Amino acid sequence: KFDPISQKDYYGLYAFFHNVPENGLDGSKGNAAPVLKSPTREQQTKLNELRAGIVSLEKQLAATGPELVEAQRLWEQSARDEKPAEWTVLKPDSLKAANGSTLKLLEDGTITATEANPATETYTIAAPVEGTITAVKLDVLPDEMLPGKGPGRSVNGNIVMTSVTVGLGPTDDRRKPRPQKIERASADFSQKDFPIANVLDASGRSGWAIHPDVGRPHHAIFELSEPIRLQGQPAPLTITLAFNSQFAQHQPGRFRVSITSATDPHGKTPLPENIVAILKATDRTDAQQQELSKYFREQVQGKKLSETIAARKKEVDEFEKSFPTTMVMQEMAAPRDTFILMRGQYDKKGDKVAAATPSFLPPLAEGLPQNRLGLARWLVDERHPLTSRVIVNRYWQMLFGLGLVKTSEDFGSQGEQPSHAELLDWLAVEFRGETRAESRESRAKPDAAPDSTSSSGSRLSSLDSRLPWDTKHLIRLLVTSATYRQASRVTPALLHRDPENRLLARGSRFRLQAEFVRDQALAVSGLLDQRIGGASVSPYQPAGIWEELASRQDGYQWTAQVYKQSSGADLYRRTMYTFWKRTAPPPTLSTFDAPDRETCTVRRARTNTPLQALILLNDPTYVEASRKFAERILKEGGATTDERLTFAFRHVVARAPTERERKLLRQLVEEQLADYRRRADKAEALLKVGESPSESQLDPSELAAWTIFASTLLNLDEALTKG
Repeated sequence: KFDPISQKDYYGLYAFFHNVPENGLDGSKGNAAPVLKSPTREQQTKLNELRAGIVSLEKQLAATGPELVEAQRLWEQSARDEKPAEWTVLKPDSLKAANGSTLKLLEDGTITATEANPATETYTIAAPVEGTITAVKLDVLPDEMLPGKGPGRSVNGNIVMTSVTVGLGPTDDRRKPRPQKIERASADFSQKDFPIANVLDASGRSGWAIHPDVGRPHHAIFELSEPIRLQGQPAPLTITLAFNSQFAQHQPGRFRVSITSATDPHGKTPLPENIVAILKATDRTDAQQQELSKYFREQVQGKKLSETIAARKKEVDEFEKSFPTTMVMQEMAAPRDTFILMRGQYDKKGDKVAAATPSFLPPLAEGLPQNRLGLARWLVDERHPLTSRVIVNRYWQMLFGLGLVKTSEDFGSQGEQPSHAELLDWLAVEFRGETRAESRESRAKPDAAPDSTSSSGSRLSSLDSRLPWDTKHLIRLLVTSATYRQASRVTPALLHRDPENRLLARGSRFRLQAEFVRDQALAVSGLLDQRIGGASVSPYQPAGIWEELASRQDGYQWTAQVYKQSSGADLYRRTMYTFWKRTAPPPTLSTFDAPDRETCTVRRARTNTPLQALILLNDPTYVEASRKFAERILKEGGATTDERLTFAFRHVVARAPTERERKLLRQLVEEQLADYRRRADKAEALLKVGESPSESQLDPSELAAWTIFASTLLNLDEALTKG
């Protein structure tokens, strides 16, 4: 409103972000596309190992030699002479349908199902067999009398076979046939998401289907794990075919069952037409020979290797699906036109504008693209006067309580002037990783490379070992400065002259941020989980907060509608990993002035309320932290009460207690110990707060007393206040 940003400047900057193909409501659950995979270190290590294994196998597959040439010659000869497996059609002497269908055996060995057409059905046939049996084949056959010519009795002619069993031996009321394990199944055609392998799973509800290729014959072959070998008298073979899916009447109306003794009942996969043509050719070209050799190497000689490679690649694909993702932006292929909107109304367009930086700031450098990548590079351009100053000012605010520019959220004309302008300039240049002389020279000659031998072009020795925009270097520089290491003691005269410490005549003193308060309690207790990265977590929170704000009865089907508390180590992760719902932010953090994140808040308010003390004394996070800190005090703090007081005080406020403090705290411990010895149930209830187990070897009453002591320390103003 008051800063020198015209409408044209505003919409020119807006144009950089108006060029993304995104919708406000896209119906997505969780992250919306486009997303970037963000594997953890462990996941990336495993992915690298899987990919390295695939590369190794592919090298083996590509290897050649004289043995391979001879093997190919023999394969070509056998491929020309190959004969299919021979099948014998069964002539059952027993046909049963569990749910009312009528089964009838025809002269050609086919079986029809007529009359009743139940929603689900199970066919059981038994036939005498002899000799060797390696596999059973089911043919489902079309018929003019069936819907859509079948082979199914459903309205669309489809079938869904859910399971198949094969048994050998007599069957009656007292005896059951011996089950024969099926090793492998294959089919000439399978409907999408209904492969033949479903017949062999344990669910009993998934199955093999053939839609949309109905009205034609299809077959499925079931290879036995061990061949059946019969000598002498024939034995009954019982085959049960189940059609118990959720799809009504999906059982065949005409089918046939056969057996074989072939060692490869599934037969060879039919060769591609181009390979058949090459095998028949009497005079092959070099290209044909290379194509044939490639097919033999990958699909015949190296078929198992190829299958292994395919399986490994599938494993990689499945593994990558488990990776966490982060949402990113994407440029449109054809840039969208951007207009000045009159009075901000979307349907009142003014002049057309192009993506551009505000006119009062340096323009995009020559050669930079007019997109978000160009904008990002412009932000860190050394000619840009704001980026490094704004960042440095925010870190100064984090460590000193107030920024060198107090209005850290506003560097415009309505913001305050910096209290130490030259210091801010120097820190900004230092953060960018350049000397002042180098900065002036590069601005004067933006395209000239600095002379490594000149004093003005060389970097300071302190910069040689670090990269530009080094945050760790900046933090170290600030916290090791004499300004930061000052004591926070203040005289009345100095407080009157400089109440906000803008002149930096003393150390800053202010309450820790909400996240730091929680992290400090977890750290001193030994509970803090210091893993870096990973998914968000849900620590302790009063019940019902999210559910109270849920606006849909089916909210459980959507993300972030029902609060599910984390468990184990996830309960004690750093607060920066806490899942944040903007309509219901974590209440304990909000109480300590954490913003709700509805809008960007650079400078937080600081309040001092009784509710904050109640949280520190009663919230499960802090009660549990106090208990675990008490365990540390009893196990590590020494044998006497005074030793333990000193140990605890030094860990929380980084100093030893005064005699007056020592007397008061010793009295507190003694009173609490006496109380908990009288009320063992009260001690037991206190020690049950939180998921982490209590130390069973410690006296419960003593542990409870020191828990109250630890809670008292963590609630001290000195513990919550920096400086």
